[in-house]
Amino acid sequence: MGDVGLLLIGAVLLVNGLGLLGHGTGRSGAPLNLLVGGAQLVLPTLGLVLEHGDPTAPARYAPVYLFGFTYVWVGVDALRGDSGKAFGLFSGFVAVIAVVQGVLSLRTDPAFAHRPSDGEKARRR
Repeated sequence: MGDVGLLLIGAVLLVNGLGLLGHGTGRSGAPLNLLVGGAQLVLPTLGLVLEHGDPTAPARYAPVYLFGFTYVWVGVDALRGDSGKAFGLFSGFVAVIAVVQGVLSLRTDPAFAHRPSDGEKARRR
């Protein structure tokens, strides 16, 4: 989803944040949560189908699915008036997965990956 996905996530976070501050109800933000969450479930699925055979595709799309399920869950909870306890447990699961994904990206992300200096390379030899 790239940049458009980040824009939609920002809109959802803004609407949800304003709702938590009392500038609206949970039900008023539910349609946007469902729309963005649904898009973040459908579009990665299409990407996985189109990139069939690429072994790195599932790892790239997994975080998008977590956002999608989160926003769909928030939207359904808001419409049903649920307490959110089950959502809290799911959020804990998402946090654990986010930490794992972050640690894994430290090895491959061009901004964070450690590259040995020439001096370190010479000492290893």
